[in-house]
Amino acid sequence: MTSMKNKNHFSFLVIGFILIFATLAMIAPSAYSTHATVEIYADVLHFSLPPNIVVTDSTLIGTGSVEVLVTTTNDPAGITLTLTETSPGIFTDFDPNVQYGYLSLMNGDNKFEMGTTIEITYEDVSSNVLGVTDRVLVFSATDGGNVAIFDLVETDDDTGIFNGHLTFVAPGSSGNNFLEITAGERFAIGTACSEIVHGQITPIPENNIFGAIRADRAGDTLTVTYGDPSHTDSAVISAETSGGCGGSGGGLVINRIVLDVLAGGTSGGDFSPPQLTIPKLNLQNLPLVGELLDFIQNADPFTVITPLDDPSIEYPVSINGNGYLLTQYANTIQTYKGKTGEPVSFKMNLSDSTGIEHIGFYTNLRGDSREVQDSDTFIIYNEDKPLEITDPNGLSLM
Repeated sequence: MTSMKNKNHFSFLVIGFILIFATLAMIAPSAYSTHATVEIYADVLHFSLPPNIVVTDSTLIGTGSVEVLVTTTNDPAGITLTLTETSPGIFTDFDPNVQYGYLSLMNGDNKFEMGTTIEITYEDVSSNVLGVTDRVLVFSATDGGNVAIFDLVETDDDTGIFNGHLTFVAPGSSGNNFLEITAGERFAIGTACSEIVHGQITPIPENNIFGAIRADRAGDTLTVTYGDPSHTDSAVISAETSGGCGGSGGGLVINRIVLDVLAGGTSGGDFSPPQLTIPKLNLQNLPLVGELLDFIQNADPFTVITPLDDPSIEYPVSINGNGYLLTQYANTIQTYKGKTGEPVSFKMNLSDSTGIEHIGFYTNLRGDSREVQDSDTFIIYNEDKPLEITDPNGLSLM
């Protein structure tokens, strides 16, 4: 016969087992520990400063890395970012040894393929000297430590608007306004008085630790998710800029170059661009004498090349019959000003040993909409297709 005391003891054991089982059920392991946390160490983010993302998960000590999903209001699909273990169970996108972040915010669609040439435009009235075509020094750098420093040239006297070009090339390449970089690396471009602009080279390799995501400047939100929506943190992106020299610095914008030219190739691929220049050694074979020959031979990328009208010369570029002798990868030509309603002819002489596969000439770009996809008026040549002309505004492209 079981005593009342033993019955009570048995009841307490059953109740205790039920409570313990219920507790274990609530903390049953899942794909992501319920004790994990994700945090963005900033309430307000800036484009020039990388976000600092930290995941803490004591169940993954020693695993070396975890992945998070990073999204913005502008890019809801987002990107996957790998965080590295900097302390036991603590994973971050920020290297404390060099104070360097692995995630960049882009204020535009700044992901480009290797070999792309971009146009850089910078507006700063304070850098203008009246009556002089000025220059502004620009720096660019990569995750791998490569640096390119070059000038932007004012579009005309007293405009306060400066333009220049930069080409992304593989390490070991040489040339003017080249930035050596590899696929997956990010780049940063800026002036002494501008906010830094970030971007990335595609395609992105697997296990790449660097990431870049597009965001609108005004009030966009960056969200980081670790595993499921229960592990999420967000931060607002500031509409304020961190650039400026006493408030004088203007905005810096980068776009794909409007003239898009692709060289032909063999089955192995030929990604070198066709030549749009005359080698300086060949200038001796042209009807150039005296000061004119010396001027062309000694011109640097920022020397303004004036047009010539000698019909016996095959100019790399001609506008309305006036030719420009371009001898370098980057050249500055005298601005051509036309009148509304008057026709303008534009001619290029391209040379490539394997032939030209594709040329795209885009125009009617206005205001801040300066990317190729913003053009509604263009001519596209492909060697295996009929010439494509799109001219909805009746500009009479021929």
